[in-house]
Amino acid sequence: MAVKPLRHPGPAPVERLVLVPTRARIVRRELYPGELISEGMWRLLEEAGGRSGSAEISGGEFRDLRYVYPAVSEDPDEPVAFTDPQVARGTTSLLIGAATVGHRFGERFTHTHASWLDHRGAMRGGHLLSDAMVGDIAINVVMHAYDDAEMHSGDDPETGMPAFCPFPASGAVPGARPADVVVSRVRPGVDLVEAVRQVCVSAGWEHAFVHSSLGSTVGARFASDEGITEVPGPAVEFTKLGGVVTDALSSTPDISLRGTCVDIHGRVHSGSVLPGANPVAVTFELIVTRSEA
Repeated sequence: MAVKPLRHPGPAPVERLVLVPTRARIVRRELYPGELISEGMWRLLEEAGGRSGSAEISGGEFRDLRYVYPAVSEDPDEPVAFTDPQVARGTTSLLIGAATVGHRFGERFTHTHASWLDHRGAMRGGHLLSDAMVGDIAINVVMHAYDDAEMHSGDDPETGMPAFCPFPASGAVPGARPADVVVSRVRPGVDLVEAVRQVCVSAGWEHAFVHSSLGSTVGARFASDEGITEVPGPAVEFTKLGGVVTDALSSTPDISLRGTCVDIHGRVHSGSVLPGANPVAVTFELIVTRSEA
């Protein structure tokens, strides 16, 4: 099921994955009612002592949530765009989401995608704006705080859009414990399943987990009990990607990924990610953790 990658206006670097190994600590905490999502994420990262981090969020509520989701661009030189800001009025119930916590131009910055139920019970999703706030019920967070990697967002020359990219942490002191996470930026055109395989091969890991990952693909192709779901493009945004990798260094690796994404109509889709059929549209923040078995 071949899918044509998007053509972006800028120069495409030869290196299509940026990989930074790091040690990590995991903390399980809550974002407080009335707290801004971005501020709460940084509070948890600082409590954990990390330089940057990735998080999974679930449960709890949003209040008057502002967000955007992918749209067809009106500019022929730009293959994809975002909608104007949308507002989910009142209380919305968070289902799942993922976030990257780092810096943009020296300032604290958080990139968060999520799926939720609106006040009518309809499932929606998208990219949360900076004033996204916790509602009356606290939000659960699993924060992965990184010692040796820093996440910096900049305007990507290839796509002309903002993108987080990992860098080795300045002044990091190597410890006795080896890296147990690889933080990656996947550039346009790379298939998600293939990106996970390349991360594992680069790290020399036979077994691994994928978690706390978010980004965009050129539409989406999922498998489920009902068959194959094809979500139209030009882009969808994944609100979460997770999975399990076994035998990654063999000739027949087993990479099982499940994803949830939002399409250009704001609708949410989920399923098992088909290999070779989900190329990255603009960027993907991919987090892979070593597993013993």
